[in-house]
Amino acid sequence: MNINYELYKVFYNVAKNMSFSRAADFLFVTQSSVSQSIKLLEKQLGISLFFRNGKRISLTQSGKILFEHLETAFTEITIAENFIDSYKAVEIGELKIGASDTICKHYLLDIFEEFHQRYPKIKLLIDNQPSPKTKHEVVTGQLDLGFINHDYDKIDSRFNYIDFYTLDEIFFTSNHYKILKDKILKLDDFNKYPFISLKKHTSTRIFLEDIFSKSNLTLQPEVELISVDLIVDLVKAGFGIGFADRKVIQDNQNDKLIIIKTTFDIPKRKISLITNKKTPLNQAARAFISIVDSHKK
Repeated sequence: MNINYELYKVFYNVAKNMSFSRAADFLFVTQSSVSQSIKLLEKQLGISLFFRNGKRISLTQSGKILFEHLETAFTEITIAENFIDSYKAVEIGELKIGASDTICKHYLLDIFEEFHQRYPKIKLLIDNQPSPKTKHEVVTGQLDLGFINHDYDKIDSRFNYIDFYTLDEIFFTSNHYKILKDKILKLDDFNKYPFISLKKHTSTRIFLEDIFSKSNLTLQPEVELISVDLIVDLVKAGFGIGFADRKVIQDNQNDKLIIIKTTFDIPKRKISLITNKKTPLNQAARAFISIVDSHKK
């Protein structure tokens, strides 16, 4: 059966509105044209679709069955058209993202790759910077979105949060301090050994300083860096103890690294995607967030 799609479209709108005239208005055609299309469809199908009683109409049983199937089909068509419109809307443009080097390297590369494959004409502008600066630039509108290390109990009302990855942060050292392999350290023990830390005003440095201060201790790093991967490299080289997420350690794993056991629990943090509550998201940002949602861990 090879029936013109437009005839089904006319029938669907008549059945939906139970009116030839309202269907004609919606389709921007004459009522006479609608009537002729319905008669032609009934002739081609070999069935009656409507009971007619003057100006009032109702669906026959065959008409009800056809309408139910067409309603499903037209709903799917509308969804497909909306998807295409959204896709077209992100064919060109740019997306500004803020995230630290560590977050980009160890957690986001697969997402960046998938986004680029889907939307190759969207320019990704990625600012590599600490979480506090990313938060500031999302607030001021310099970034469309950002990824930050996020404490569970510290919610900033200016942002929408999408939790992306639960961190499993640990202290670690190398075979140069293999005496620590079988020890369980208290928090105050860490000041007995050289400690390598991120610089001040980074979210992880603030997080560690908070842990120490709650026990009336002061974090006293011997070396300060801006990159967690550099911390791992210096720990391997025997400079002392470092602190990082277990995934970063595993990504850099070799027989030189030792996980340090502790008598205390390290509070859990997450990597979260943040957007400005006051700023509407563009289509590129919405498409990117959709991909992030599919990669959440």
